[in-house]
Amino acid sequence: MKRLVIGLLLTTLAALLAAPVFAQGVKSLADRGEPRGTLVTGVEMPSDSIFSVTVRAIDGREIPQNAYPNGLWLKPGRHEIKAFGNVDLSWVRGKGTGRDIRPSDPIEIDVEEGKTYYLGLKADGRPDDWHLVVWKTEES
Repeated sequence: MKRLVIGLLLTTLAALLAAPVFAQGVKSLADRGEPRGTLVTGVEMPSDSIFSVTVRAIDGREIPQNAYPNGLWLKPGRHEIKAFGNVDLSWVRGKGTGRDIRPSDPIEIDVEEGKTYYLGLKADGRPDDWHLVVWKTEES
């Protein structure tokens, strides 16, 4: 039993350490001290049908799902973002309760140094018409 627990802990630690290393290979991500814009993904506005997202890929390069739970630093320039939303169905008309994972088409964002972009998944009109939006931009 003790070996099983230790093995589980080591496996978990290895997975946690590997995620940021894997994401470092994504050239679109900025390191501390580099010029950057910030992409915030963990803020919701359910009353406006905007829900948080998890980034899956930037410029065609996959991002580990839990490596950046609330946002990313991006180098200035144009970036294609693929993400999915975690939608609270109690805020969506006619969809009941609970949460649902919603995929979306990618969005292109022109990132400027020193700006923060809030990315979310929004339903416009119909409850099944979901798309990524930058719903707020501000100076960092």
